[in-house]
Parts: sequence; structure tokens; C-alpha cells
Amino acid sequence: MIPLLIRESGSQAWQLFWKREPAFRFLWHCHQECEILVCLQGGGECLVGDWQGEYHAGEVFFLPPMLPHSFYTLGRASRRQELYVMFFNLDAPLLKALAEVADLAALPARWPGGMRMSGTPAAHLIRLLGRVQQAEHLAATAAFVEALGGLMAVEGGTPLARCDATQYRSRSYNAERMNVIGNYLLKQCGEAITLAEFAVAAHMSVP
Repeated sequence: MIPLLIRESGSQAWQLFWKREPAFRFLWHCHQECEILVCLQGGGECLVGDWQGEYHAGEVFFLPPMLPHSFYTLGRASRRQELYVMFFNLDAPLLKALAEVADLAALPARWPGGMRMSGTPAAHLIRLLGRVQQAEHLAATAAFVEALGGLMAVEGGTPLARCDATQYRSRSYNAERMNVIGNYLLKQCGEAITLAEFAVAAHMSVP
């Protein structure tokens, strides 16, 4: 059985993945690292904390540690999907020792619910991440640091906040959240549950 909320963790300072597949299905999960997700081609639907919406080619998302999220391409399998996914650990000694990214730890507080950007700022960051993919060994680390510098310099990003469900309604979103809620209720069957505890388990806000 696959957990409905997967917590991932790693000890490396950073990792970059290039994914190119007909369709994606990243389950509702969270991890201790920060994440930069770039949609190079294709698009789909996503859940980020309390935010729900779509992602499109040319968009960049920043996700702080332990923020639950899911990206998937339901109904879009005929379109080729291509992504960059980068993880970086704020507690890694390598990053803490680099003066160029001394303010990196401030990003989660700046965008606690995540951030999305497009247009020129996103295109610039995509170019920097492309250099990381093409570089080797020490050059890749230098390119990665440059990419983080580009992220810290972003001024046009849109913070992700809870959206009005009347503006965007997705069956796949509702199914994803209901699966998480149903799994929690089954585990707590027979136990007293407060509204605050339920909200934390479901990763939702208390009204």
C-alpha cells in the first residue's frame, strides 16, 4: 500500500532531476528539502498546501520544506511532459558555508505557502537551471549556486494562498483531498478528534 502522504528526506545539499514522460503523477507528499519545480513542456493540475490550480509550460514553483503538494497530468496524457525538479537542503553544511547564498534560509518565511512565477523572471531561472543540467562536477555546483542566487533575486513571484473554490473546481483535487481525509479518519476511528487536529492531518486551514 502506498501512503497517501509521503514524507521524503535526504542528506545531500542539492539534487536536480530532469523528467520527460508522457504523463506525471506525483502523489500528495512533503519533504524536508526546499523544492524548485519547473514545467518546461506540457502542463497539468497541482495542489500546493491550501492552493489549487493548474501549471503550464514556462512556469516555476518554489515549495518550502514540509509543504504538502501534488502535481499530476490527469486528462493530459497525450501531451508530452518535461520538468526540472530541484531539491536543496537548507541545513546542508555546504550551503551554509557559501556567502553567495547566505540569505537562502529566509525564502521559506518569504513564501510560506509556496510561490509561482512566469514570464521573464521564470525564463531567467530556467536558463540558470539548464546550466546546472549541462555542467559537470564542481562546475555544476557553481551553476547551482548561481541558480539559487537567481531565485533569491526574484521580485515578480506570486505567493500561493488559499483560493476561492468557486473560481476553480477540480474533481481530481477533491478526490485527492478526500483520500487523505478518509485515511486519517479510518486510523482515528473511535478516538476523539478536535477540529484543529483534523485540519493539521488534512493539511487544511481552520475556517
